[in-house]
Amino acid sequence: MKQSIDGFLIVEGIADKAFLSSFLNCEIICMGGYDMPRGTLDYISQLCRVSQPIILTDQDEAGRIIAKRLKNVFPNALNALVVFKNRKNYQKNGIAETSKESVLNALRPFIIDTEKFSFQLTNKDLVDLGLFDVKKRKYLQNRLKIGNCNFKTTIRRLNYLKYTKKDIERAMIDYDY
Repeated sequence: MKQSIDGFLIVEGIADKAFLSSFLNCEIICMGGYDMPRGTLDYISQLCRVSQPIILTDQDEAGRIIAKRLKNVFPNALNALVVFKNRKNYQKNGIAETSKESVLNALRPFIIDTEKFSFQLTNKDLVDLGLFDVKKRKYLQNRLKIGNCNFKTTIRRLNYLKYTKKDIERAMIDYDY
């Protein structure tokens, strides 16, 4: 069973996200290394309204720099420090190379017993609103500042941000076909 986190994680790379999503039930945002895309930062800002940001980066120089840059942008973000004594691969001090137990120990203060997010929006809701259309979806993504993403990720992000179908209808009211 996956562990639920009271907050959302910000990680360095896609390998970290893939590893963590195998045993954690929370939103995991991948920064892509040093890159800090505007859309991703906008989505994190929106998510900070409803959830606690937790920075989980590698304990190498690059990880410390990324964590410091993120703390400058999101001062309320918390750092979770992983002890790398039980690594799978001794070449790298990376999140993806450590053990599940090490990560869970670092995240212990944030683990909760119940599911924090209840997902209200479905694929059908977004299709009913015409958001299968890429142009219309891009308009909504820009309007709500959730970053550019595909249909499935749009639904997930809207659910994490607790938007309802009515909220989306209101956001799309000015859309010019």
